[in-house]
Amino acid sequence: MLGVHYVFTRSFSALLGGIILEFDEYSKILSDNQRNKLFKWSIQYLQLENDYRGFVTNKGWAHAIAHGSDFLGSSLSHTKFHLTNVSELFITLKKVINRLETPFIDEEESRLASAFKLGVQAENISVEDFIKGIQYIDKELWMQYDATKLNTCYRLHTWTLILHHWLIFFSNDSEIKSIVELKLNHYYQKMGYNF
Repeated sequence: MLGVHYVFTRSFSALLGGIILEFDEYSKILSDNQRNKLFKWSIQYLQLENDYRGFVTNKGWAHAIAHGSDFLGSSLSHTKFHLTNVSELFITLKKVINRLETPFIDEEESRLASAFKLGVQAENISVEDFIKGIQYIDKELWMQYDATKLNTCYRLHTWTLILHHWLIFFSNDSEIKSIVELKLNHYYQKMGYNF
């Protein structure tokens, strides 16, 4: 388990990784090996990070999940990014959601959603793989949902917030928009909303 007191070092290292990748996009300052290591680290970071605090009183922004999402977004939008197993990205997102014991409170959902949007926009995640990923996470979260266990409620709610962001981000993509709307409608029906 990662040390909680090192969250600022980890979080700001993730931000720096994203900045380096963004600069490399235009200036090609990295070797292929260095670039690929950063791509790999951006995925591993979110797989391993366990400090979900946003603002820490008297210390400032830890915001590790948001910064890790920005790092991932810099990877997913990079023209040299390539991942043979795109499902690893959705497994990573599921791990982030599955570690939630309380809700996010500092807009982490929008940053997670944005990283994936950048990947689709850059065509590093195909629409087909993106839709498969949505179906995978949605199924997994509903399988573990138990209304008597608050953490499963928080996880499902977090998922719906990510879906809401994607609904806006992909408002011009009818294929993605329709699957997102389907999942959101399913959630609202299950929660007893009548429309």
